[in-house]
Amino acid sequence: MKKSLWLVLILIFTVAGCSYQPQDDEVKRLAESMKKIQYEVNDFTAINDDLQEMKKRNDSIRPYFTEKAFYIFTNNNEVILPIKVAEKQKANIEVVSISLTYASQINEEFTYTYDLVLRLSYPEGKPSKEIKAQGQMDVTFEENRWKISRDWDGFPLMQEYNP
Repeated sequence: MKKSLWLVLILIFTVAGCSYQPQDDEVKRLAESMKKIQYEVNDFTAINDDLQEMKKRNDSIRPYFTEKAFYIFTNNNEVILPIKVAEKQKANIEVVSISLTYASQINEEFTYTYDLVLRLSYPEGKPSKEIKAQGQMDVTFEENRWKISRDWDGFPLMQEYNP
C-alpha cells in the first residue's frame, strides 16, 4: 500500500512539474535583468580594471544561467565586449528594450526569440547610436526558478569594437 501511495505521489509531482510553463512576464524579467548585467555600462570612465569588471559581472550574472549555459557564457567571455566597446568608443551603454516572443517547447525547455535594442551614449556631444539585434533564448525550470539554458544574440557590439 505504501509503495502504491509513493508511486501515485511521484506520478502527480512528475506530471505537475512537466506542465509548468513560464509566464511571458517571468521570462521578460529574467532576460531584461540578465541583458542589463551583460551590456550596460553606466560610466565608462569609472572602469579601471577590465578583468575585475568582467569578474564582477560574471558573478552577478551567474544566478540567471544553468551551470552548463554559464560555463559556455563565461568561456566565450561575453561580458568583456561591452566593457571594451565602452572604453574604445568612450560611450556609456544602455539596454533600451527587449521584446520576447514565445517560439517553441522541447521537453522542459522553452524557446523565445527576442529583439534587443542597445544605445551607446557619448557624453562629449556626439549623437547617441542605437544598435538592434535579434536573438534566441531557452529557459528551463531549475532549482525552483527559471534559468537561461541558452542565449544567442550574435554579438551586436562586435561592429562597434572593430568598426
